[in-house]
Amino acid sequence: MRPSASAFTPARAKYMLDTQQGLTKTYNAFKNPDSEDPAILALRALHIDLDRAVLHAYGWHDIEVPPYTTPRTTDKRQSSEPAELLVLPRPGRPRGAEAGAHDAEGARRLHRLLHAINRALSSGDAANRTGRPANKNLITFVTLGSSLDDIAAFLEDHEMKASDEFAGAHLRTWLFRKSWASLLANADQEYVRAAALVESEFALRWIALDSRATWALCSDAAPETLANLLVASIHKAPSIADRGATKPAAQAADDAIESLTDTDTIELFMKHFRDGGQGRSQEYERVLTSRFGAYSRGMAVWGSLRPDVIFEEYRPCAVTKASDADPSVIEEAIKKAIRRECHVAEFTAHMQSDLRGLADYLRKKVLAYAELLESV
Repeated sequence: MRPSASAFTPARAKYMLDTQQGLTKTYNAFKNPDSEDPAILALRALHIDLDRAVLHAYGWHDIEVPPYTTPRTTDKRQSSEPAELLVLPRPGRPRGAEAGAHDAEGARRLHRLLHAINRALSSGDAANRTGRPANKNLITFVTLGSSLDDIAAFLEDHEMKASDEFAGAHLRTWLFRKSWASLLANADQEYVRAAALVESEFALRWIALDSRATWALCSDAAPETLANLLVASIHKAPSIADRGATKPAAQAADDAIESLTDTDTIELFMKHFRDGGQGRSQEYERVLTSRFGAYSRGMAVWGSLRPDVIFEEYRPCAVTKASDADPSVIEEAIKKAIRRECHVAEFTAHMQSDLRGLADYLRKKVLAYAELLESV
C-alpha cells in the first residue's frame, strides 16, 4: 500500500495548494460526475489505485473499487451495492448454519442502513454543496435586565468574537459559531475537554435584554403583541445560508420597545426585579412559562439536562440503534441529525454591574451540555 499512498498524498496536497481549496471542496469535486478537470481525474485514478491496494492487502481480489462519482438518480443510488457488504462474509468468520444465517441477517440490516445513509447524504443539493460550513445546534443564552454595555464588556474581556451581531437600543445579539465555551476556560483540563466537545456541536447566540426589554418579556402587564415580538426574536434561529435571518425579528422587537411611553411602570417593575435577589427567577419563570408554553422540561434523549426552553430537540445520529427500523424512518432520522436543528434557550439575570458569577454559571452550563453529548 505504501507506494500508492506515497503517490496519492503529495498529489492531493499539491492540488489543494494550487487551487487554495480545503478538503471539503476538493472531495466535492472528486465526487462530481460532471468534473472534467484533468487534475481531478488524475487524483481519482490515484485514489482508486490506493483503494485497490488496500483490498489486495486483505486478499480481497474479487471486490471492485466502488466509483467515486455521486450517482445522479435515486435508482442508481439504490442499485449501487455498497462494497462493505461484500466484505462481511469473508473467510475467518465463524461458519456453520447458525453463523451463516447471522451473517445474512447482518448483511441485510447493514444494506438497509447504508442505503438510508446514502440517500440522506445525497438528498437535496448535498451533491452540489459549495463547501460552506454546516449549521450547528444552537444554544440561545438570554440575559435579563443587565446593561447592554456591561454584557458587551464581559464578552470583550473574555475575547469572545462574534461572527454576527445585532445592536439595538434595548436588545443586542451576538452569534458565536466557533470559539465561545473554551474562552471561559480555567486551569481545569476536564472543563477544557468538555468545552471543545460542546463547541463542536453547538453554536452560542447571546441575547441581552435591557430593563425595558426585560419588562416587555417578563411582566404580565406588558402588551401581548410586544411580548410576542420578543418571543419571535428569541425563537428565530440563525442560518449559515441566510446570515441576516434573525435581524428583522430583532429590529421589530427593538423598535416596538423604543416606542414605549409608560416608563414609570417599567421602573417600578425593574426595582422589584432587582430587589428580588435569587427569588426573582421564580417570578419571571412563571411568566416565561406562559410565553413559551413549557419551561425547564428534560431533553428527550437525556432527561437530566433541563434547558429553560426547548424549541427543537437534540437528535443524535445513533443509526446503529435503528437498524431494525423502516429504511425511510432511518433516513429521516439521519437527515435531521445532519441538519443539526436542535435549539434551546437558557435565561438568567445577573444584576451586578460586574456580572459577578456569570462566567461560573456559563461554565456549569457547558459541562451540562457536554454530559448530554457524552451520554448519547
